[in-house]
Amino acid sequence: YVNSDLNDVLGNFIHRTLTFIINYFQGKVPERGSLDDDDEDLIKAIKESTQEAAHLIESFKFKAALKEIIGLARKGNNYLSIKEPWHQIKENKQKTGTTLNLSIQVVRSLAILLSPFIPNSSKKIWNLLNIQKDITKALWVEAADLLIPSGHTILAPKPLFFKVEVKKLKAELDSLRQGQKLEKTKQSSPSEQITIDEFKKIDIRIGKIVEAQSIKGADKLIKLSIDIGDRKIQCVAGLKPYYTLEELTGKFLAVLINLQPTKLKGILSEGMILAAVTKDSVKILSPDGEIKLGSKIF
Repeated sequence: YVNSDLNDVLGNFIHRTLTFIINYFQGKVPERGSLDDDDEDLIKAIKESTQEAAHLIESFKFKAALKEIIGLARKGNNYLSIKEPWHQIKENKQKTGTTLNLSIQVVRSLAILLSPFIPNSSKKIWNLLNIQKDITKALWVEAADLLIPSGHTILAPKPLFFKVEVKKLKAELDSLRQGQKLEKTKQSSPSEQITIDEFKKIDIRIGKIVEAQSIKGADKLIKLSIDIGDRKIQCVAGLKPYYTLEELTGKFLAVLINLQPTKLKGILSEGMILAAVTKDSVKILSPDGEIKLGSKIF
């Protein structure tokens, strides 16, 4: 779709239309004169494609809606091929003006219709048309109207889409997959092993949070006072996005108590809360029932 629809159909039609207006009419939209059957057919296509695309989107048939919109760009290309403005300009400049006036109306309609699908590219098209109104404020029904006035100045076109080199893309995709495979292997590999004597140095105890406080100026950190039986220790943990202060208060948990104390946001932290961590979740490790505070975990 990138090469055939976006680049060859949509991008080609928009670039040709804007370029002709820049070259033949000094960047100003020419006047629309008397209409022939081909002109009337294009105006009809603008209105019908707008209505049909709206119906398909309301029916959640997004792929069909996009196909309908690209079909309008294809009709615009066919219209230019029939009119041949590059030849027409030599014989009848007024008719060429009508051709390009209608073509630029199609470009405007496409910008609005494509906005839900490719918003950034639609905004670029809108900017090339030099329309001051924010495209996000343009109503869908306005896509059916011919609202660009004659004399309106457009900007010089720039390529909107680029052909994708399939071989290069495949190589990059294979490289990405290989990298993901290596990362997955790395993550699933056992951690560096330690001896039993090294493990015995770790002092993990059962504690109970007796007080939880927010820390001023910290979005994630919470200050916890934890009872570990023979004393209370203070810990600072990044739990704010995952627990309320009320949920934490009174909670039993496992806490590493012989970790060298450190300061976070200027507040002393004397231990580390043990928790299971995923990409978007943190769950504190807790015993499956009440147990004496200070009990050692082996």
